[in-house]
Amino acid sequence: MNTDLAYEALAELRDALPRLGDALVPGTPRRWNERDLTPAQRVRRDAQAVADRAAKDWNARVGITAPGAGRAPLNLAVLNTVIHVEQGVAELEAAHVAAGRPRPR
Repeated sequence: MNTDLAYEALAELRDALPRLGDALVPGTPRRWNERDLTPAQRVRRDAQAVADRAAKDWNARVGITAPGAGRAPLNLAVLNTVIHVEQGVAELEAAHVAAGRPRPR
């Protein structure tokens, strides 16, 4: 096996990992499906929106803010991919070193 090719492949993989971070936090999705509401559902939603706005205004007045930058939830499929790739790379590097080859750059 050509070790230079293995080093290049590992380096390429290592360089690509940070770009997965951008995919980890997708855009903010809708909170609910778009559908026709019954009059009772619309009244309930409107009342909830008014209550939410009042709570948000009160929180702002007393200095309570959302933690962090408030980005969308994590995309768990991408998070799992990052974890599996990182574990795989670590295992390959460990096997490479255990075989008596120099540590990858």
